[in-house]
Parts: sequence; C-alpha cells; structure tokens
Amino acid sequence: MTTPIIICDDSNLARKQMARSLPADWQIEITYAENGAEAIDALKRGCGDVLFLDLTMPVMDGFETLAEIRKQDLPTMVIVVSGDIQQEAHNRVLALGAMDFIKKPADTETIGGILNRFGIHQTNALSPPQERAINFDINDSVETQFDAYREITNVAMGRAGDLLAQLTGQFVTLPIPNVSLFEPSELQMALRFSTNESVSAICQGFIGAGVAGEALAIFSEEDLPKFASLMQHEDSTNIEILTDIAGILLGSVLTALGEQLNLEFSQNYPVVLGLHTHTEQLIRAKQGSTQKTLAIEIAYAIKSHDISCELLLFFTESSLPALNQRIV
Repeated sequence: MTTPIIICDDSNLARKQMARSLPADWQIEITYAENGAEAIDALKRGCGDVLFLDLTMPVMDGFETLAEIRKQDLPTMVIVVSGDIQQEAHNRVLALGAMDFIKKPADTETIGGILNRFGIHQTNALSPPQERAINFDINDSVETQFDAYREITNVAMGRAGDLLAQLTGQFVTLPIPNVSLFEPSELQMALRFSTNESVSAICQGFIGAGVAGEALAIFSEEDLPKFASLMQHEDSTNIEILTDIAGILLGSVLTALGEQLNLEFSQNYPVVLGLHTHTEQLIRAKQGSTQKTLAIEIAYAIKSHDISCELLLFFTESSLPALNQRIV
C-alpha cells in the first residue's frame, strides 16, 4: 500500500536531499511544501500520513505548524528534520506532538530506524537498491545556488546557535539566512544594524581549497553587558565578552561549513575590527575590494532578554566557482 507523505522545507535542495534519504523500498507518494501553511493545506487534502517538517521557514515555521496541527486535530505523524539542534528546540517540538527529531542533514539509516521504531515502515534488507524519482529538478540558476548556500548555512548556524544557547542558558531564535551577491559599493545593504547604533565587531579571515573570505561578528554595545550577565561573567570587560562569543560563533560556523563542503578552512586569528563604532565605519573598512562579494547574513536573537548579534560571511568572487562545484 502506498503511503502519502509530505516533505516540508523552504529549501529546494533540502527537500531533494530528504526525498533521496527515504528508504528505497518504501512505497510512498510525496507532496512537497515550502512552508507550514502549504503543509497544513496538503494535510487537509489527505496528502500526509507522515510529515517531515523543517523548523526555520517563512510564512509559518515548524513550531507554528505543529501548534496548528494540534489545534485543528489533523491526522498525521510528524518527524521534525532541522538544523536547529538546541535541546530546547527538541523539547518544544516533542511537547507540540512531534514523534521524533532528526538533525540535518538526514540520512537513510537514521530515518529508517525511526520509521521502524514507530511501526511506520520496516525496511527489507533483501530489497535491491533503487533511485527514488524526484518530482523537480535542480539546475544551475543563481537562485538554485543561493538556495544551496542558505541550506548549508542553515546547518552551520544551527550548530553555532546551539553553542550560544549552552553558553547563555537561553533559547536562541534562528533566522532564515540572507544570501546576496553585491558590488563593494553595495555592502551597506548586507548589514541590518542601524547606522546610528554603536556596535563592536570581530573579523576573522579564512581560506581553503580555492575558497577564501572573511567572517564578521557584530554586536550592539548595549547587548554585551547582557551577554556577560547571562554567562555569569559580570567581571569581564566588553572586549573579553566580545572576543569569547565571536570566537565561538565564527569558529563553529566555519567548521560546520567546511565539513559540508568537504574542505578544511585555515582560519586567521580573530581581530577587533571596531569598538564603540558605527556600521558605516565598518562598511568603509570593508570597501577596499573591486570584486563582487557573496554575503551570507545570520542574525541570532535571544528574545527573552532582547539581545541580538549578527554574523556576516563574505566570500570573494573568485571563490564562487570552487564553492559551486562543492554544493552540487
């Protein structure tokens, strides 16, 4: 008997990877959804006995989707597949009715074990392997490449967010990464912080196998004492807090990106780019290049304490061919 399932993720690449990770001998009919609202509509049409659900999505995220499924009493078995690996995220989705939680990227063995444990599907070890048909194509368009950049960043930022959560003892809200390709004169558009806000920033260069760039961590001046309080480091100076948090976040993100791209980044020692400065000064400090730059922006938030910080990853234009080869 064919089982209707839904794969809900805002990333085209992630949906494809998820479909390919499902057991080859499982007879299924797949419906794809790009956000929770689409998944809810598909559930109402009877398309999802099983729902594989991402958490970080536009329109309706995974937490909201689980709450809506419970509110409407929709019949489905939900398995969350997410780059947000915080223990609190895990606890929340289980409390909202999810059956289990898988960290991205999912693999066939893990998925098969969960399906078997809950009696959804028993994989036949004697079944010959087969390529599962995918109902959409991945081409070489710029948007497809940006989608791939967002997805690998999603996994990397989740690991760094988990470390920040452990460091502060708070739940960290993760964003949808923002990806853009811009001229040096357009760098200001990559920064969300107000140009009138006093900020401090740490910069770290990285290079590996034809891929080079810089990572930037930006913190609002007023948030550094809040971080110190959460970390119980009230006696530390702002520069010590800045260096500690930036080092953890930047190092974790770059390591996770390198693992997914199958390369090891050589990382420069982090340096203070600015203290008690404004974002326009940071922009002027980064506008020496004549190349286009690929920018990936991550904005973490601890909403319970009104704290935020921002990571920016800048890849040189000459790095793009090597990057694109590794995300295929």
